[in-house]
Amino acid sequence: GEVGNSKERYIKLLQDSFKEMYRVLKFDKYLSIAFSHKDIGLWYEILRGCENVGFEYLNTLYYPSYYHSFHKIKNPLRVLSGQMVITFKKVHSPKKIPLNNKIENVNEYITGEINNIIDDTGGLSTERIFSKLIPKLLEEGIIKNDRKVDVIKILEEKFEYDSTKKVWYNSYPILKKISESIKIEDTYTSIL
Repeated sequence: GEVGNSKERYIKLLQDSFKEMYRVLKFDKYLSIAFSHKDIGLWYEILRGCENVGFEYLNTLYYPSYYHSFHKIKNPLRVLSGQMVITFKKVHSPKKIPLNNKIENVNEYITGEINNIIDDTGGLSTERIFSKLIPKLLEEGIIKNDRKVDVIKILEEKFEYDSTKKVWYNSYPILKKISESIKIEDTYTSIL
């Protein structure tokens, strides 16, 4: 990162922090971590790191930012704004989210999930896609650190980006709408 730590060192620092937070927090109290990163593997490390010291995962919520950093302005597709808040609870018998090993091609799965997310809402910003995708991947046990997943790359390769509105669209509905409008115009022309 910007401080010069390697990813491995960063993860080690996180794990040490989780151990200390678990030590000082009373039972039945909450730990909330504000985090924002496009690297799916780091989300896995937070989830597993907290579960491994004894916390139980509760939820992940998105809090938008109304101001963009200079870094975000320079790289609107590759830098996320806003924060995701991942919440855990210190309990006596914590449940862990089991890993889902049934999905062999995670990139295809994530592409399908993004399709569903966009179908439900129309066009969405990168941040809003992440805000819906990350909790689902965490809660279904799909995120693993050994899986190399680049959600931004999936978006760039499989979806259409409207730089004016700063939102992503499914590729196929745009083509479908265009073809439907052509059919409608042809129908009106033939009726007249």
